[in-house]
Amino acid sequence: MDSQPLSLVSSLSKAALFLQVYLSSSPYTCKFCGKGFSYPDTVKRHEMVVHLGVFPYKCHFCGRGFQSRDSLRGHLPDHTGEKPYRCSHCGLEFNWRSTLHRHIKKLHNRR
Repeated sequence: MDSQPLSLVSSLSKAALFLQVYLSSSPYTCKFCGKGFSYPDTVKRHEMVVHLGVFPYKCHFCGRGFQSRDSLRGHLPDHTGEKPYRCSHCGLEFNWRSTLHRHIKKLHNRR
């Protein structure tokens, strides 16, 4: 018998074992969809935002709700005009670090 199929079965068994361990390391499950989470606070936020439509972090300028403090912080410069992330290549400013990184990668061809 060829050893190739046996190694494939072994690899599949390892993948199944990994998946089983990964899933069991998520002891907190969403009561709406069954998705697993590692922390109770994370499943609570997931249920509120995804299934109940509750966004607990409110903008004091416009009242828009956000799922996290970081998302709210990224929104506030829309009102204040602040853009804390500056491109070191061309000086263009952004209110999100991820937007700055995307700009650098696309326009300046750098990682």
